[in-house]
Amino acid sequence: MTSKMPSISKIWKRLNITRKFSLTLGLLVGLNVLMAMTSLIVLRQIRIETETAINHSTAIQHDILEMDRGLQKARRLEMQFFFRYPTLGYAEAYQQYALPAAEQIVQVAAANTQLEELLSDSKTADIWQENTANSNLYILAINRHIASVEEATQLIAQLAADETGLIPQLTHSETHLLAIIEAAGESDMLLLFREMQSYKNEYLVTRQRSSMQAAFNLAAPLQENLETSPALNAAQRTQALKHLDAYLTAANEVLDVDVAILGKFNEFDLQAAAIQPITTRMIHLSNQEVENAQKRITTSGRHANSTLLAIAVIGMGIAVSIALALNQSITRNIIKLTNVASLFEAGRLNT
Repeated sequence: MTSKMPSISKIWKRLNITRKFSLTLGLLVGLNVLMAMTSLIVLRQIRIETETAINHSTAIQHDILEMDRGLQKARRLEMQFFFRYPTLGYAEAYQQYALPAAEQIVQVAAANTQLEELLSDSKTADIWQENTANSNLYILAINRHIASVEEATQLIAQLAADETGLIPQLTHSETHLLAIIEAAGESDMLLLFREMQSYKNEYLVTRQRSSMQAAFNLAAPLQENLETSPALNAAQRTQALKHLDAYLTAANEVLDVDVAILGKFNEFDLQAAAIQPITTRMIHLSNQEVENAQKRITTSGRHANSTLLAIAVIGMGIAVSIALALNQSITRNIIKLTNVASLFEAGRLNT
């Protein structure tokens, strides 16, 4: 025969009063500890979720704003670089404007990389996952803008870099050609050269293509004079024509590079117009995500309160159960014992 396990009620009845009170006290203490630990765990989880949600959305918003400010500043510096290098000189303008612009671009690129990581993070809220198209478009636009600023800097360097730039090459050819013409001593030829030089200088100030075209128009009669001048020997004539040809080649390349630079600045305007609405949308999304995080905090708080309330109800139920058990097994017996003692005191010894 298999023996049956004794029921809880039978075990409880077998306990003496001291053990019953000890067990009851232990259960109550354990219940209080459980409620305290549960409360701490719930509150800690709420704090972690709160900090994670708000920090993540704030980091996204911060990166977007930093990138927007950085690009605007880099573009302003690029414009200053372009307009100031003719008067300051390329090296000075590069130090004052191009290098700070490059530093801004590096910071923007770093923020862009960080933004990509934040948006691809598994902790990213659903609102960003639902707006993947906007996020990807924004990142692509920023990358293109960064590339455009770098390309504009390279074009300006190609145009004006000391010794290697097109304008220094133009000046170099012009200087050598002038020396040969002055040595020839022909005023008509020198006058043609000075007029051509004047139109070239006017172009470098105004960037009006018509000025450079006027210089090109004067190059043809100047070349004819060089070829027919009796004051030049064969070697001088060859060198003069070589320098004039280099001068015209460099001038044509200057025009091409200026067109490319102008195209870059126009591209900046188009990119800025395209990026601004996306930036506004992304900032709106980040603000919305912060609001959603705050709502999640409120919801988590309600869940915590519900959990604590449930624990309190369960604890109350256990306490009531323990009280009923004590009343059934101890209190009633004490009352019966008191009644019997009263009967004995009254002389009813048969009790």
